[in-house]
Amino acid sequence: MYFRPLGLGLGFFLFYMVAKFMLGAWEHAAIKGTVSDAKTTIRQESAFLETNPNNYDAYMKRGYAYYTMFNSDKALADYTSAIALKPYLAEPYKQRAIVEYSLGQNDLAKQDEATASRLH
Repeated sequence: MYFRPLGLGLGFFLFYMVAKFMLGAWEHAAIKGTVSDAKTTIRQESAFLETNPNNYDAYMKRGYAYYTMFNSDKALADYTSAIALKPYLAEPYKQRAIVEYSLGQNDLAKQDEATASRLH
């Protein structure tokens, strides 16, 4: 077996394979739940924003959901809208910086971090 060179027997191998399978199933369920939650949030906040286009919280929630779904462009747009509504809060600058770093826009991210630090 695979674990013989390490002095481990068939029992350990079976335990390892079952544990690996269970962990994989759990991770898959967690990711699926996150994706489902993000899609629901995007749908709900988008509907809310149609009638309440100046709602800071809706942009923040939807921006986070978009980022969770790896839709960085829409996340940036929502965080920018939140900043336009409440430019005196640090949180949207922090969140936008995270997205900018993930896109390799380090200079913009550093500017947003500096603004967030100044506001905090």
